[in-house]
Amino acid sequence: MKHLFGALLGAVLLPSASFAADEAFIDESRFGWEGTYIGAQIGALDVEDDFSDPAFGAPVNLTVGTAEDDGFQFGIHGGHNWVNENFLFGVVADINLTDIDAVGAANPLFGVFGRAEMNWQASLRARLGMIKDDVLFYATGGVAVADFDLDFAFPGPFFNFGDQFSDTLTGYTVGAGIEFAISEGVTAKVEYLYSDYGDADGTIINCCAPPPDFQRHELTSNTINFGISKKLN
Repeated sequence: MKHLFGALLGAVLLPSASFAADEAFIDESRFGWEGTYIGAQIGALDVEDDFSDPAFGAPVNLTVGTAEDDGFQFGIHGGHNWVNENFLFGVVADINLTDIDAVGAANPLFGVFGRAEMNWQASLRARLGMIKDDVLFYATGGVAVADFDLDFAFPGPFFNFGDQFSDTLTGYTVGAGIEFAISEGVTAKVEYLYSDYGDADGTIINCCAPPPDFQRHELTSNTINFGISKKLN
């Protein structure tokens, strides 16, 4: 009977002890979001270039066509988080190389072509989020910078992308994301960003354009990033 009682007591106490140990492990291993981190990301993005020749619609600049391209980017990022209970504030910077080369035709009335090649893009953003266990939900926004090669061409005997110019544009970016703790000091995230880089103006000297002989490009992008980060402290 004593042996049977001991066996029954062990059957009751061992699972309870195991559960308590598991709870202690979970509490002790809860992810600490505060600190500095670095990482890498890969993303899919869509870039849109609303281009125009101010000769059509002067003195008001008239958009005559859109060049658009879908592509990929990859890059690195780094930042720092501060945590107050379940709320997080952070800053993050990233830089990415892209394969975007958008070419588009205007409507038949004007018949011109525009081109936008994105070489790289970067951002410096704030993050504001809420922590639920080992998951972070956040909104983000800040400054966006991108480098473009831009061009404009007329069809027919004068068709030639020969009025290329380059410009590094500064605008803004906003978005949101979700980040998961996947192991000690390591997180994975997915985020969406909308970026508006403003506009760029260049001359049109090889396409027989009437005055005012310059091209204008208004550039935006939509990006979905997948990233991995490693805490440094």
